[in-house]
Amino acid sequence: MGNNSTSQSTIPDSLKISPYFKFLSKFFQDISTVIKDGSRIVTISKFKEAFADDNVSIVELLYKYFIVIATDHVCHEMQKVSFISGFNKLLKLEYGSQDMAAFYIEVFSDGKVELTVKDITAILCSVHSVQLKQERNHLPESDTHFEVLAKSLFCKGADLVNRNECVNQVFQLWPRLFNHVHSWILRSLSKQEGSNDIVLHKHDCTRIQLQSSSDSHGILDPIALWLLSVSIPALYLKSSRESEKKHEEYFTSELRKLYDSNEHGLSHNRFKHHCFSYRGPTLMAILLGNDVTLVLAIDVEWRESTKCFGDTATRLYQVSPQFKLLSEKNIVLFNERTRGLPVGLILGNNLSKPQVSLLDGLTSAKLGYLGGEETSVQKMQVWGCAGVKAETAQKQQQNWEKRQAEQLQKVKLPGAWDENPDKAILDMAGITTEHARR
Repeated sequence: MGNNSTSQSTIPDSLKISPYFKFLSKFFQDISTVIKDGSRIVTISKFKEAFADDNVSIVELLYKYFIVIATDHVCHEMQKVSFISGFNKLLKLEYGSQDMAAFYIEVFSDGKVELTVKDITAILCSVHSVQLKQERNHLPESDTHFEVLAKSLFCKGADLVNRNECVNQVFQLWPRLFNHVHSWILRSLSKQEGSNDIVLHKHDCTRIQLQSSSDSHGILDPIALWLLSVSIPALYLKSSRESEKKHEEYFTSELRKLYDSNEHGLSHNRFKHHCFSYRGPTLMAILLGNDVTLVLAIDVEWRESTKCFGDTATRLYQVSPQFKLLSEKNIVLFNERTRGLPVGLILGNNLSKPQVSLLDGLTSAKLGYLGGEETSVQKMQVWGCAGVKAETAQKQQQNWEKRQAEQLQKVKLPGAWDENPDKAILDMAGITTEHARR
């Protein structure tokens, strides 16, 4: 069995009282090897065997990191104190926390304090490969998208970024970036003997999938969808297999297409017809003529208003070419007729200086966050995030409105429709009918 008491005595009391200590001690005993002096170590080969074979480079970095955090000298073999210290720190991490971002960035950067664009590009590629179940040991030319994303974390002209600053920016942009990696590690630990005696906090890791019937010329590519899945509030991520959710560690959130300007036309009227009356959160993707792609995540029902709306989970992103969080909460104004207010879809906290203005019937854009740059709107899509039930309810509402409009057309209406009492009754019930009568 080796000299277990010797290795035990080097372990701090703070680790011995950890709820994971008994499990980790048994885990260490099972995969460790006795060396000449009678002590036990875990070799890199045995460490790898405890994990699946599809993310070898991540396991190697984790092995090196565990050795470093528990020793103050160069060591190529993992002793018990390093093993338990490392896994104990990992097991205490909370999903989506800044501590989790700090932990994994330190692991993936191999302990570097200053990171280069290449370092951060490699981190993004490695993390993405876990979700793809595909190991990539080099950076192929197709990963230039990740390089552009990495550069967005640097100050203009800078070649290096401090690791702590990188952690802050990653956590702000992609708070769930490392959830898939963490879940994969815990899944490996759950296969070890004795894992039933501890609480391994599993977490649903979500993939965003567009409705399968959608055309292949979408605005959001797979990388953009992945980044959104680790960035947008969980409100927008609804499992398409809700009944199986408790048995799944990874589940798909299928977005339902409500509006596509290529299919339905680009105008206020077309947008309102397809998006109003949908009672649930939505994602709007906007492709502009200057190759910028924007995404608006709005957590309330679309409506015309004289004040900005959008609750705490509302976000405005630029997702391409760089990924930026532009604004959040109370940032949406949609106005067609109210005098004294800009006409169109206005996005931003300050109406006098909005981040983005979609004007001229949604066909043109003015980008306040880019110094007022003007460009065209090439394409717009809106996706419902509340599942099939919300989409069905919207269609039922639209059919009811259509029947009401047809009945009203058979009756000679006195005066203008805006002054008609029937319209007032419908408005009081929260029913928007303008898009059905124009």
